[in-house]
Formats: sequence, structure tokens, C-alpha cells
Amino acid sequence: MRTVLIDTLIEMAEKDDRIWLLYADVGYGHVERFQKRFPERTVNCGIREQATVGIAAGLALEGKLPFVYAMATFLTRRAYEQIAVDVANPNLPVTLLGIGGGKTYADAGYAHCPDEDLSIMGLLPNMEVRWPYNPSQLVRDLRNAPRPLYLRVGDYEE
Repeated sequence: MRTVLIDTLIEMAEKDDRIWLLYADVGYGHVERFQKRFPERTVNCGIREQATVGIAAGLALEGKLPFVYAMATFLTRRAYEQIAVDVANPNLPVTLLGIGGGKTYADAGYAHCPDEDLSIMGLLPNMEVRWPYNPSQLVRDLRNAPRPLYLRVGDYEE
């Protein structure tokens, strides 16, 4: 799924220079391809999910279409207030890509298992929540941005 995600973002970014990818120090083996093609529109924000969301909101206010790539558990739990206040409430076109939702990283313990990510994101005003079930659904959801959107990206392999 992550390969399809990055391939689709590259395709979209080739046609629209407003598309940016921000990531929270994860995604190695995937995000590099986007970063190599669009270094000026790729930002590794480090392990700072709250700041990553804030930066994405700022970019959206400037007319950009940011995509935030981060582990689902840390994105939805640690940056919840920033998502609510900076993205959802003002209805900004930020797409949140929650990587490894559910039990993907169960071996790492509870802190890495965001069982509630879909439900808490669904509580926010203006936020659309999706859990693409296959690569074609993921592509469709990505192409239907911009709007406040949370996508839980699973590990289905094409």
C-alpha cells in the first residue's frame, strides 16, 4: 500500500506543484522516491507530529496541498489537538496519512497500536475518515483530496 501511496503522490505532484509531503521521520524505503523527485516540496519534520500538522496547516493556508505521512498512533494521539484546531475546525485541505494502523506494529506494544484512530478522527468537524481496503481504493481516496482527510494506510501488499 505504501508503494502505491508514494507512486500516486508522485504522479499527482507532477501535475500539481501545490502538493507537498511532510513526514515525521518515518517511511524510509518509501518517501525517498518522492523526496528525490521533489526535494523542495518534501519536509522531514522529525519525530514531531504536532509540529508536522502545524506546518501542514500553514502550508494549506498558503494555498498548498500538504500530505502528512506519520505513524497512525502518534499522529492521531499526540497531534490530536493540532489536527482539531489547525486542520479540522478551519476546514483546511490537509490529508493525514496514518501509517501502520490497527495491529500492524503490535509487536512494539500498545503505544504503537492505534485501535481508536478511526473513531477519534471521525469526531472532528469537517474531517473525512477513510480506511482504504485495497490499492485502487487508496488511489481514489488520494485523488479525491483536498479536504480535511484522515487515511489509515494499512500494509496490504499489491
